[in-house]
Amino acid sequence: MVGTFVAEGVRNARKHADPTRVAVKASVESGYVWITVQNDGIRPAAGDPGIGLRLLELDADQLGGSVTTTRLEEKWEVTLTLPATDLR
Repeated sequence: MVGTFVAEGVRNARKHADPTRVAVKASVESGYVWITVQNDGIRPAAGDPGIGLRLLELDADQLGGSVTTTRLEEKWEVTLTLPATDLR
């Protein structure tokens, strides 16, 4: 799940943005794992999330986690949150 998420986050940055930088960050706190893929290639909003993110959301939900997307001032990020005990 984590590898698929990172691959999709990087693929989306390359396909839907013009990044000069893509960063992958991971942390474990309070029994949860957070994986974030962030890029600085903001383009105007393209509409609803595509099938790749929707499938990741379903997979995360089955494991008790979630996927969120956030547009910051100069960055776009997608974050996977999973209970640490469910990593396989």
